Amino acid sequence: MLGARVTTQRFAQTSRSTPLKALLPALPGHAHCGDYTSGGGSLHSAFRKASPALALGLHAWTRATRLRGVRRFATAEGNSGGMKAVTVSKYGDATQVMEITDVEKPAPAAGQVLVKNMAIATNPIDYKAAAGVLAPGAEAPDKRLIVGWDCAGVVEKAGEGVTDFQAGDNVWFAGDITKDGCFAEYTAIDARLISKKPESMSFEDAAALPLTFQTAWEGLVEQMNVQKGKTIFVLNGAGGLGSIVIQLAKHLGLTVIASASREETVSWCKKMGADHIINHRNELKSQLAEVGYPTVDYLFNAHENDRLGELIQLLSVDGKIAITFNASREHLETVDFQTMWMKRQSLVHTFMFGRAMFDANPEMVGGVMASCAKLVDSGIIKSTATTKFKSLTEIKEAIKVQMSGKAMGKIVLTV
Repeated sequence: MLGARVTTQRFAQTSRSTPLKALLPALPGHAHCGDYTSGGGSLHSAFRKASPALALGLHAWTRATRLRGVRRFATAEGNSGGMKAVTVSKYGDATQVMEITDVEKPAPAAGQVLVKNMAIATNPIDYKAAAGVLAPGAEAPDKRLIVGWDCAGVVEKAGEGVTDFQAGDNVWFAGDITKDGCFAEYTAIDARLISKKPESMSFEDAAALPLTFQTAWEGLVEQMNVQKGKTIFVLNGAGGLGSIVIQLAKHLGLTVIASASREETVSWCKKMGADHIINHRNELKSQLAEVGYPTVDYLFNAHENDRLGELIQLLSVDGKIAITFNASREHLETVDFQTMWMKRQSLVHTFMFGRAMFDANPEMVGGVMASCAKLVDSGIIKSTATTKFKSLTEIKEAIKVQMSGKAMGKIVLTV
């Protein structure tokens, strides 16, 4: 890491989250509800009654509006000393190509904060990034890549223009997949992508939540706008993502049917709050009927898309399915799109890195995490951490567990 590079750009003070704002007058009796960026109790109460999903979305949007403005965005590499990090210098099997190396400690640029990472968590994107999935055809990254996108830590220094955070703040984040990740002792991170971590939760338990909560929120609240009293089927309910989808869906007033195939994963889904559990290793439609739901209103596929056609057949008229992985041509060929069309069904995508990647209202990312912290401190959302390692040096063992397909909940490492 030599030299320094600074890029200056401006982004407009326009809200790309105006759909939430525009929905406010649609509430009966609230055509003139006053300052909806103030988080007033009466407005949030009205939203909770009309749509818990919109109420949660409003809380995130409110926080995001406070962070919007004109700023300089810079990527800086300074002489701040060294640190240990998990790096990839060539693509391949993550358990082979991930290495603990000495790299330069980043300096926070304008609009960023420098975080001393206290705990991190693994996700499938970690070993996929190490394998080069994000750079098809390349044998190695252009420069040594730091992976990892789930973290809780302490702000060491705030960069120019940052006013919402200061040294000593306990924060959490998933980050930006186009930048270095958090499998390191320190991370320089865009301040719009973080929030204060829950006061009631340890760094280790908190690190398990950012990426999966962002994804669950995006699918349930933003993309499907789930409605209280409806039903949802969560495929792979015991995984890191499924675990948080179950919890958030229950909070939003849904009846939750989850899938699990082992005794311990069935118990875990029950602990997360699932109302019914079926076995995803068996045919699904008949099992749903056995628990009283021939079809479901929503479906969250917290797994690959190899059963996409079968899953869509479980949806009711006007049903919606959220998928978290890119659907290949082979996956789409299993879908009866004509029937989907006639039943007015919808397929939506979740990609929680999209806001930062395309600068599409990234303030919402920090807003969603602030909402999550509030839910945690209220006792509504619980940590999904199940497997804990005591040191960054155990990263390969942690990744082996992640890659095994047997992981339940989230895998966390103390830094």
